[in-house]
Amino acid sequence: MINAYYQGEFLAAEEIQISAGDRSYRYGDGLIETILFRNGRLFRAKQHFKRLLNGAELLKISGASDPDYLIALCRELIKRSGQTSGICRLQLSRGNQQGGLIPAKSDKGSLCIILGDEVKRQNTAFRLMLATSVSVYSKDPLLQIKSANRLPWILARQEATESGYDDALLTNEYGRITESSVANVFWLKDSIVHTPPISEGLLPGVGRETVIELLKQSAMSLEEAPATIDAILNADSVFLSIASRGILPVSEIKSQSFQVPEVVDNLSNQYQALIQKETQS
Repeated sequence: MINAYYQGEFLAAEEIQISAGDRSYRYGDGLIETILFRNGRLFRAKQHFKRLLNGAELLKISGASDPDYLIALCRELIKRSGQTSGICRLQLSRGNQQGGLIPAKSDKGSLCIILGDEVKRQNTAFRLMLATSVSVYSKDPLLQIKSANRLPWILARQEATESGYDDALLTNEYGRITESSVANVFWLKDSIVHTPPISEGLLPGVGRETVIELLKQSAMSLEEAPATIDAILNADSVFLSIASRGILPVSEIKSQSFQVPEVVDNLSNQYQALIQKETQS
C-alpha cells in the first residue's frame, strides 16, 4: 500500500531505505512537521510549512522552498494512498553526507512524508508535572523551529510517564513555564486568557496560533505574559493546545486541581468546528 513519499517516489513506508549517513538520522540535522488531514484535506498546512521553511532557512537546509509544492505533494500522496483521514508526517533532512559534524555544502536536502493514523484526543483532562530532568534556555534559536532532535522533550515526556502523569511542563533559565513536551500552554485568570510569549523559549505552535486567532474573534481577552509557577498554580483553569488535536484541558499540576469552565469548553468546541470547516469535502 502506498502511504509514503521519499526522494521523488511514492511507495510503502516499509520500503523506504534511509542511508546510515543521512544527517537527520545521525545528528537530528533536520526538521519535522505533523499535519492533520480529514476528508483528504490538510488542516492549517500553510502555517505548518511556513514554520518548516523558517527552520530550513535557519539551518541552511535546501530541498523545500515552496509551500504550495509541499501541499500539492501531500495531497497527491493522500490521494494515492486512499486514506481519507489521519496524520501527514514530514521530515526534511540535510541529506546523506559522509564526514563529521560540520555539514558539507549541498544544494539538495532529502524529503520524507509518511501517512499515519490520527491521534485521538483522550477523554480525560491532562494531569501534568513539572519536568526536573531537563530545562530550556530562552535565547536558544532552535526552540522556535521544530527540529528533528526532540531529546529535551522526549526526556520530559519520559519523566512524566514514569511518574504516572500525562505530560510534563518545561521551564526556562528563569524558572518560568514555557510549554509541555508536546503542546503550548494557556491559563485562565479572572476571565483573561494568558500564554507565554515566544521569547520565553517555546515553539511557535500552529495550535497556539489558532487559539490566539479564535480568542481575537471572541469577546475573551488575551495577554501574553511570562508564566511563573505561582501564576499557573493559582490560575482558574489551565489548558494545552496541539494543532492536530485542538484544546486539551488540564485537571492537575503538582497536586493542584483545576476545573474545566464553560468558556474553555466553548473555546475547544470552536477549535473543533474550525477543523471541520477547513477539512470538509
